[in-house]
Amino acid sequence: MEEIEKKHILADENIGRLHWKLAIPAMVGMFVMAMYNLVDTIFVGRFVGTNAIAALTVAFPMQMIVMGFGIMNGIGSAALISISLGEKKPEKANRIFHNSLLMALFLGLFFTIILQIFLDKVIILFGASLEVLPLSRQYLRIIMLGATFQIAAMTGNNIIRSEGQAKIAMISMVSGAVLNIILDAVFILVFKMGVQGVAIATVTAQIFQTVYQYIYFKSPRSSLLYKFGFREFNFVIVRNIVKIGVASFLRNIAGSLMMIIFNNVLRFYGGALALASAGVMFRFLHFTFMPVVGIAQGMQPIVGFNYGAKRTEKVIEAWKLSSLRASFISLTAFAIVMLFPRLIISIFTTDAELIEMAAHGIRIMFAGTFVIGFQVVGATFFQAINKPLPSFILSVSRQLLILIPLLLILPKYMGINGAWLAHPISDYFSVIVTILFLWKQIKEMEKSSNI
Repeated sequence: MEEIEKKHILADENIGRLHWKLAIPAMVGMFVMAMYNLVDTIFVGRFVGTNAIAALTVAFPMQMIVMGFGIMNGIGSAALISISLGEKKPEKANRIFHNSLLMALFLGLFFTIILQIFLDKVIILFGASLEVLPLSRQYLRIIMLGATFQIAAMTGNNIIRSEGQAKIAMISMVSGAVLNIILDAVFILVFKMGVQGVAIATVTAQIFQTVYQYIYFKSPRSSLLYKFGFREFNFVIVRNIVKIGVASFLRNIAGSLMMIIFNNVLRFYGGALALASAGVMFRFLHFTFMPVVGIAQGMQPIVGFNYGAKRTEKVIEAWKLSSLRASFISLTAFAIVMLFPRLIISIFTTDAELIEMAAHGIRIMFAGTFVIGFQVVGATFFQAINKPLPSFILSVSRQLLILIPLLLILPKYMGINGAWLAHPISDYFSVIVTILFLWKQIKEMEKSSNI
């Protein structure tokens, strides 16, 4: 009965209501997760110092790489589980679930071991200056101890949504974020632990989320059967998970590579102050980007289920609605940044020089923000219908083909302004590519279904 009920939820006739039912909890969860990243930076900026913000900025590319593996595992397995449920194959969904758990364990342990061995080399490569290096080392060494829990928590949240249980995923994310914020205050204000306190707070929150998800999967509320064991490993399933999730993974890897180049460009043209400016700007960008990701995540199980059930009209309706809602959020974020740049930066720091540089840079860097929502939904759409190649191209085109070359060229002629300007130019090009791919795919689907 529980299984039938979950399938009925994902087959709901009212796409608009169903999308809000799934997207709002995802948006709230992602919003709160982004909020604790903001709070981390606020605590660091106001109570530790500008160099500490720069240290977190240098460490961020490594966190993005780990996050990329978590997203790959989570989105790949969630898409396959949604399609399997739509095809009425619960045993297949369970096998996918078990293999995603094994992947989370192996990937997390790999990063924990490798980073403890090569930590200093990685930090220097990522753009750390001499004054920033010790702080980055303190922060990243602790963060990487929690790599397994970070990947597991991200995987679990995506799988929970694939069952149609978006509220459970929201509670997992919100409770972890609230715990992180509380521990930030305790470790920084009470125990004066600086960036180490921020790292411990983050890892503790990730462990909490993983335990919460374990309790859920062991309960009758989950339609998936939790059965962890190495004999469950299936290379074909893992390959399929990677095949679908690789686009999101490469988006994060491309983002990490971009951040490494970006950090080194900023260090050369502006030093630690420019790194700190970028840290503040990217934290706010992450904050505005997360609700868009929530919209896309709310769309994914609807599109995946209806695609598996061959209900093309519902697939297209869900995509259109999600694109409109994500675009509205992106446009709102764009307007806020254009109107109140200094106010935004002042939240993070009282350093007048940092405020001046970051307020100028954020208006340039956010000039293409209003198109991000459409592009994110488009890339997620192709993942949801098991079309990895278009999703791969959409995921990497902005970072690798456009943004990174611009970062290497524009600053030579425009200085640090060239580094800021590279971002909106790449946004405009990437949305054009997204439109072309979507137009072709939608036309094919309409023709095959005689819509």
